[in-house]
Amino acid sequence: MQRHSLFWSITLLIITMSTLAWIAQSQQSLTKDKDWWAISFTQPSPTSDSLQFTIENYSNNESFIYSITGTGAQSSEGTIQIKKGEQQIVSPPTTIKPPAQITVTSNNTSKEIYK
Repeated sequence: MQRHSLFWSITLLIITMSTLAWIAQSQQSLTKDKDWWAISFTQPSPTSDSLQFTIENYSNNESFIYSITGTGAQSSEGTIQIKKGEQQIVSPPTTIKPPAQITVTSNNTSKEIYK
């Protein structure tokens, strides 16, 4: 009787741990059933003058509009297409220097970064 209970206890433990591992792995996936996008500087160091930034897309929308505003009246705008699961680096004109604000808009959602 004890062997029978021990067998079922171990079997239940293995099934439970396997199920929890599968759930944890599926939740960590960046692309499966997710809808998000992000922007970041490629060189985030505050001492760097580079305004080059990356747009990473895990959303269903593939069209992004960006606006870069630097010191004075310097600015740059553009539209970029990025497929789901991909990222792209945007290199603004070298004439625009920090302090600067970069705004990216996609599907009525805007995100900003500053340097």
